[in-house]
Amino acid sequence: MVHSKSLVGALLVVMAASIALAGQEPFQTRKADLSKHSFAVAELKLTIAKFRGGGAIVWPFHSIQIKVENRSATAQSFDPNKLSLVSKDGKQVSVRFRIQGWFSSPDVPPETPQARSIAPGAFIQEIYHLNGKVGFPARLFYDGKELAVITD
Repeated sequence: MVHSKSLVGALLVVMAASIALAGQEPFQTRKADLSKHSFAVAELKLTIAKFRGGGAIVWPFHSIQIKVENRSATAQSFDPNKLSLVSKDGKQVSVRFRIQGWFSSPDVPPETPQARSIAPGAFIQEIYHLNGKVGFPARLFYDGKELAVITD
């Protein structure tokens, strides 16, 4: 009888902790500290290496450089079209095209972002142009999952 009471007590503690965690605010970070944090999305580990989301000039300052690591034993897909930010005014900013380098030749047309297969244990690092300015605080999403709130 003592064991069943202990088990019930332990279950109540675990349930209370789960409910408390579910009600927590999303992870918050400053824009300058984004590269210090990684986000787990299924078997992928996403790290925002550089983020240029503000300012009046559109090109190349509205961009995001992301490193995506495959932590699984099978190939995984990363789709940059599932990455988005929501500005403080509610405007959604998404990936517009892939940048092939900061100083690409004007003769090289921008590349439409496409899903990429990442080999087991491998990573990719890409730079994407965003389709607008991001106002802070902004929420960062991948595939509908809120990863963080970027405070400034």
